[in-house]
Amino acid sequence: MFKKTALAAGIGLALSATAQADYRFEADAGISGGDISSITLGGTAYLMPVDDTKGPLGEAAFIDQASSLSVFYADGETDVDSANDIELESYGIGGRYVTKESGGWIVDLAYQRDEPGGFEVDNYSIGVGKYLWDTTTLVFSYGNSDADVGGDVDSYRLDLDHLWIFENGGGLKLHGAYGVTDIDDDEEFSDNDDVDVYELDATWYICKNFGIGAGYSNTEDAGEELEQYIAYAEYFITDSVSVGLAYTEAEVEDTDFETDSYVFQVSARF
Repeated sequence: MFKKTALAAGIGLALSATAQADYRFEADAGISGGDISSITLGGTAYLMPVDDTKGPLGEAAFIDQASSLSVFYADGETDVDSANDIELESYGIGGRYVTKESGGWIVDLAYQRDEPGGFEVDNYSIGVGKYLWDTTTLVFSYGNSDADVGGDVDSYRLDLDHLWIFENGGGLKLHGAYGVTDIDDDEEFSDNDDVDVYELDATWYICKNFGIGAGYSNTEDAGEELEQYIAYAEYFITDSVSVGLAYTEAEVEDTDFETDSYVFQVSARF
């Protein structure tokens, strides 16, 4: 009941928003199904009004080099095995500060608490980067995950994003990332246990209001590879209201393990 009520509230908020040339706040609600079912609520506040007239609406904050503060909450469960469903709960806060008038330097800070199946994992991260050009960013991040069982691990990540803007207001966004999680070398683990992550995705904005995309990620741990594929689309009904749909499939190479899920999301800007 909570999931249906929360989603209905999100849709109502979206439909009540009016079109505008810029915005200061963004709210979204999402619901997922498949092997992972959940409800997600989130919001973002921007330090200054975001100009959404420079290119694809879905990239307005990126194009405008906006500083922001975001929060989210997610509640759900895995449905891979009905006899062993795992409750999933996450919440967090994050922010990005951009020195827009003095070189486009970027500072990212984030905290997230995950509670899978009654366990607790605290995740902290800090990132430093720069707008190399008006629509190109490079960010290096450090993260630490501390679990109430199993200790903590450090991770490092490099993200590169570039957006081409077309004359019709559409564009092409490319994203690539490489990350590594450093597992301490002790009696239980060896250097071979370090986890490598590769990501690549692209979004084609056919026009200002509509974008479609696809992505691939590979997580390699001790010779085993988890591959994930995603396809998604987002359509702005007005300049301030959007709906989105995504489908994700994940599988461990050379095994029978495979999961899939889909997400429907609505967002409103005001």
